[in-house]
Amino acid sequence: SGRGTRQQRQQRQQQQHGEDNAIMAKASGSQDGARKENAQQEGNNNNKAGGDGIDIQRSASRGSRGENRKLPRPSSVTNSIESGTSRSAATSTNSVHTKPQDETIHIHAVRVTSPRHEHLEESSSSSRSQPPLVLLHGYANGALYFYRNLHGLSRHFPTVYSVDMLGWGLSSRPEFVTRDDSVEAAEDFFVEGLEAWRKANGIDTMILGGHSLGGYISVAYCERYPDRVSKLLLLSPVGVQEMSDPAGGSSRSTAQKVAYGVAKSFFDNGWTPGALIRTVGEWKGRIGVERYVDNRLPVVKCPQERTALIEYLYNNAVLPPSGE
Repeated sequence: SGRGTRQQRQQRQQQQHGEDNAIMAKASGSQDGARKENAQQEGNNNNKAGGDGIDIQRSASRGSRGENRKLPRPSSVTNSIESGTSRSAATSTNSVHTKPQDETIHIHAVRVTSPRHEHLEESSSSSRSQPPLVLLHGYANGALYFYRNLHGLSRHFPTVYSVDMLGWGLSSRPEFVTRDDSVEAAEDFFVEGLEAWRKANGIDTMILGGHSLGGYISVAYCERYPDRVSKLLLLSPVGVQEMSDPAGGSSRSTAQKVAYGVAKSFFDNGWTPGALIRTVGEWKGRIGVERYVDNRLPVVKCPQERTALIEYLYNNAVLPPSGE
């Protein structure tokens, strides 16, 4: 009797399992059909978006207000660009085309404006002509590395942008391929990405500020596009010639020289800080980032702020390598 009961239960379970599989297969088929319809519709929309300009759709993060406008097509930007704006602060994500032509490159930026400056812009034409402040982060960082500065700076500038340089943060991370091994070819990767972002956002001139590697890229951008920068701000930039003492010796300590030699050896063999973090695993990688924050940013005392900053920098490091 017990064996018969088990057999009946197994038969009912098998029958129910077969019915569930049939339902899942039917649902999967419906989803596949919906995906095909969506893909076909997107293809039709992309075909309709062609022409001599770029369709830019701006939608407020609160409410449903929006506007469409058309700009002349820059030579290095050949696809539609979407950016979001809001009254006090916003994050805007841009899609720009670079070579190869079938690859869409996203340049992500944080845009901050203050209600005070928005009011001045509405009442004064001179305020509208003030260039925005554009900030470039340093190596192994991203746009939100300036999170403590953005709102304060917005009291002095009508608009403040903090940009994720190509290959970092939430911007695209394409394979780092250059035309040759020259310094200029490596600079092209970042400089042309910034220039495409500038064109896509319709910025005529800007006040450009860069920290560390971002300072170096800011100088390289100014050399190539001097008419697009009204002022240049360098915050502890990379590439400044080393100071020497009157006796002709180096200003670096012995420990700094050793650390520099070790870092250069790792870089020469293809090992970046991000590569090390991805190799040692999550637990050790997070410990490394925690030590970096504690040693480099001791001003961060709030436990919640420290945890959020570590999480941001760790995830920036473990994403696919590109700009590093």
